[in-house]
Amino acid sequence: MKPKKNRVLKAGALGLSALAISQASVAQSSVSLYGMVDDGLFWLSNVGGKQKLFSYAGGANRFGITGSEDIGGGASVFFRLENAFNINNGNLQPAGQGQSLIFGRLAYVGMRSSNAGSISLGRQQDVVTDYLGPLTSSYRLWAAGYGAHFGDVDNFGIDTRYNSSVKYESPTIAGWTGEAAYSVGGVAGHPAQDSGWSLGARYVNGPWSAALGYTTLRNPLAAAYGTSTTGPVVTPSPYASLYNASRLEFGGAGVNYVWNKVDSIGFVYTRSVLVDSALAKGNAVYNNFEVNATYYLRPDIYTGLGYTYTLGSYTTRGKHPVYHQINTGVGYILSKQTIVYTDVVYQRAARDAPVAQISLFAASSSRSQLGVGWHLKHFF
Repeated sequence: MKPKKNRVLKAGALGLSALAISQASVAQSSVSLYGMVDDGLFWLSNVGGKQKLFSYAGGANRFGITGSEDIGGGASVFFRLENAFNINNGNLQPAGQGQSLIFGRLAYVGMRSSNAGSISLGRQQDVVTDYLGPLTSSYRLWAAGYGAHFGDVDNFGIDTRYNSSVKYESPTIAGWTGEAAYSVGGVAGHPAQDSGWSLGARYVNGPWSAALGYTTLRNPLAAAYGTSTTGPVVTPSPYASLYNASRLEFGGAGVNYVWNKVDSIGFVYTRSVLVDSALAKGNAVYNNFEVNATYYLRPDIYTGLGYTYTLGSYTTRGKHPVYHQINTGVGYILSKQTIVYTDVVYQRAARDAPVAQISLFAASSSRSQLGVGWHLKHFF
């Protein structure tokens, strides 16, 4: 009987050990589900000469899973999987690509060290979007994606993400953090084709924040937009062939100042070049100058105003399209997770620009376009 009893005791001890290890693992790991649902009505003054009222989300509806595990020595492993979806029909919305992707917004895994920084691999955003984007109107609740610059040529509408990418972010030293990313093209025999790289840095010190960055991407239609033939330019549009280019380059710098912990004012400059663009029959260059401000009328009511001046140049055609864009809006914070808000965007085309076209929408038939949205947003 003793051998049998010993075996039972050993099995029980092993079971308790396994349970203890499992509990320790759970204690050092975490997985979270999160997301955002947003919907409302949007009125557009001019789409091919006609007014249009339709259901439209002010922000990208999304569902995600994120997690991390402490592996000791100040190091951890982390991951993020995030998709976008159309709340009005339930379809996947791959955010910038012409194909359905389960996790079209983000899909990456990585490791982080308190002393050495972090490295991640997968489908990720470029460095300019990571660092400069938060300083722009398009990231503000009062502007949403409508605040993106003409044609989203600098990706602040986040229409571009990079497949098969590796990204490194340094630890923060004296307020400065750096980031570098490389996207592998993956074309057999042509390692540089469809590839891209990105560099940037940001600085945060009390109420001040600043950032700068640069991104380049070869063959952008194939590398970033999959089966799409126009990239982020919504058709019908006279700008449909803008992204049919051999290379997309964009970069810039920005600064933001916050007082009273919430109110802020900022300035952002970017320069984007579409090399050998079919639209420009050469290089299409866009310089964007943006100023924006956010103001809280009271803790639960906010408003904001942004203006962007876009100066374009089609180098071989001697054309200089110009766009003026104003974004504004107001929101009421019902709770920590729910907001009702309205956004207004107006764009005016000038000089050699044939028509206005607000980002995310089809082109106007004239040089002006006005959009007004009413929305309900909930975070979870």
